[in-house]
Amino acid sequence: SSALSTDSLSVTLLQVKDSEDPGIPEPADKGRRTPPRPVECTIAKTTGVSIQNVAPEDIRLFEIYDDSGICVGAFSDAESFTDFFFSRSGASEVRFHTSQHVFRGYTSL
Repeated sequence: SSALSTDSLSVTLLQVKDSEDPGIPEPADKGRRTPPRPVECTIAKTTGVSIQNVAPEDIRLFEIYDDSGICVGAFSDAESFTDFFFSRSGASEVRFHTSQHVFRGYTSL
């Protein structure tokens, strides 16, 4: 879900393990998994990306996917990401990668 103002957007993200990172072992007992916990995020033209309980410098990759699931932008810095993000319209999926997790959410501008 998302809410829009002139220069910032609030997004609810889901935190999932970064499966691309081979350094994170899978748990030995593959019991019932807990569902991902929702995390609040703000994307703003002036202040960049702010994810609840995540230091901004811990975000190493910022991605935008179109409504077909195709990556249309991948950025290593928040400023380039937000410039591109606010230049788009329509539905998008955003993904923010840290060393251990991926935060995913859906937005519409």
